[in-house]
Amino acid sequence: MNETLLRNLLCEWIAEDYAAIEITEFEDAFDATGRPVPHLDIYRHRLQSRLATLQKVAPDRTDLHREHRTALTALSNVLPTDRLYHWSARSIDREYFGVAFARGLISFYAEARSQNDRSA
Repeated sequence: MNETLLRNLLCEWIAEDYAAIEITEFEDAFDATGRPVPHLDIYRHRLQSRLATLQKVAPDRTDLHREHRTALTALSNVLPTDRLYHWSARSIDREYFGVAFARGLISFYAEARSQNDRSA
């Protein structure tokens, strides 16, 4: 994934000027026996585990439950041959980050930048 593709995916989410800071491809891993574990399976398992934990320790945080379910639903549209990417972007007032693949976004988060971050 390159910055142009990421900007095309983000155009409906970010209306202000921003700089794409980082785009990093997920890496596959290996289990204890040396068999490959696809990055898509790793990320799906991580989201499922987080959701299960959130439902136990924060049952009233339905907003977080919904975020995780939405990402899991988006992952169902990812083919085994697709690659996932972490991405981050920065505008004057906000930090944006999430996970994407070439055909869409899996997750999108935005945070207000602190006054100290704005001067950096």
